[in-house]
Amino acid sequence: MIAAAPRDTPLAVNVSSARPSGAKYAAKKSAILAAATRVLNDQGTRGFTLAEVARRMNMHPVSLTYYFRTRELLASECLLTTIARFGQMAEQASLAATARERISAFIAAYFDVRRQVALGEQAPLASFSELRLIDRSADSPVIVAFIAMMKQVRALFPHEAPGQVRAIQARLMMEHLSWTRVWIDRYEPAELTAAGQRLADIFIGGLSARGSTWPQTRPFALGSAPTSEITRERYLVAATELINRLGFDGASVDLIASSLNVTKGSFYHHNAAKEQLLVDCFDRTFTLFRQAQALATGARAWDRLASMTRALVRYQQSGEDGRLLRNYAMAALPAKARPLVIARYQELAGRIATLIGEGISDGSIRPVDPLLAAHVVIGLVNASSYLESWVRGVEDLDLSEALARPGLMGVGF
Repeated sequence: MIAAAPRDTPLAVNVSSARPSGAKYAAKKSAILAAATRVLNDQGTRGFTLAEVARRMNMHPVSLTYYFRTRELLASECLLTTIARFGQMAEQASLAATARERISAFIAAYFDVRRQVALGEQAPLASFSELRLIDRSADSPVIVAFIAMMKQVRALFPHEAPGQVRAIQARLMMEHLSWTRVWIDRYEPAELTAAGQRLADIFIGGLSARGSTWPQTRPFALGSAPTSEITRERYLVAATELINRLGFDGASVDLIASSLNVTKGSFYHHNAAKEQLLVDCFDRTFTLFRQAQALATGARAWDRLASMTRALVRYQQSGEDGRLLRNYAMAALPAKARPLVIARYQELAGRIATLIGEGISDGSIRPVDPLLAAHVVIGLVNASSYLESWVRGVEDLDLSEALARPGLMGVGF
C-alpha cells in the first residue's frame, strides 16, 4: 500500500517526465486525472491520497502508480492541467478588441467549460483553493505555471491601467470564478451561459445605481477589543490566522498553542478537538458577517451594503484583532460538517441578497440578480485576505478603497 505523506507537511512538487504512452494509456491517465481532481476538490490536500483516487477508479493503488508514482505528482498534474485550461481561455479571450469584451469572453469561456463539465463532456477543473499548500516554494512548477497564467489574465484588463490595479482586479475576478463552486449547482447546465453573463455584468458594472456614491467615512471597527487573557476568542483568532496561512494540517495544535504561549495541555483544556475548533472558526466568521450587517448604517440599502463590505475588508486586511476564516478551509472540514457550513454560507448570501433587493427597490442599487450579487460580495471579502502574497505593494494600500470600491461599483471600463 502507498503511504500518504505526513499530514502536517505540504505536498511537495516533483514533476517528472511522462512515460511513453499509447491511446489506451492516455485515456486511462485522463480518467485518473478527472477522478483525482474530484478528490482534490472534495477533500482538499488533507484527504488527497492515491488510495482514495484508486477507490474512485476501481483500481488497486499499486496499479495507479504505473501512471503516477506519488500523490504529489498526481496533485501537481491536476493543477497544471487546470492552469493550462485557464491559460487557453485567457488566450482566446485576448483576441477581443476591448477590455470589456475580453473580460466578458473570459468569464463566458469559464461558464461554458462548467456547462460542459456538468454535462459530462469535459473533466472537472481543479480548485485553486489550496494551491499554496501543494508546494510553498516560489519556483515549483505549479506556482510558476499559475503566475504565468495570472499574467495572461491580467493582460485582459485595460493596458493603460497601472499594473497593481490590473493585478488586484484579475485576482478578484478569479476569486469570483472560484467561489462559483458554492452556488453554481443551483443552475441547470442550460442556464449557465446566462449566469455567466450576469456575473460579468456585475463584475464590470458593479451594483451601485446612478447617483449612488462611495462612502467617504472611515470603515467602522469589527470584533471585540483584544485582551491578554487566554480566552476562547483568542484561540479562535490564533487558529484562524494559522489555518488561513498554512492550511488546516499545517496549523498544528503545537503551532496554535505556541502562538499563544500556552501548553498543548492548555489547548485541549479549552478545545475538545482540532476539527471542532475549525467549525468554531467558521461560526466566528459568520458572527462577524452578521455583526458587520447589523452595524452598517445609511439611509439607503446601497450605503449599508458599502459600509458593511468596507468594514469586513478592512478587518480582513488589518489582522490587528484577527481575521475572517478564508472559505477555502471548507475542504478540511469533516464530511458531516461541510454541508452545514455550506448551508451557513447560503444563509449568509440570503441575508445579503435581501439587503441588495431592498437597494433595488429604493433605487440605490441597479437591477441585478440579488443572490448572485450576494455571492459576489462574499467573494470580494474573501479576496481581500492575504492579497499581498499575490500582488506586490498591496500591503501599503487601503483595500477598502483599492479592492472594495471597484468590487462593488464595478471595474468600469
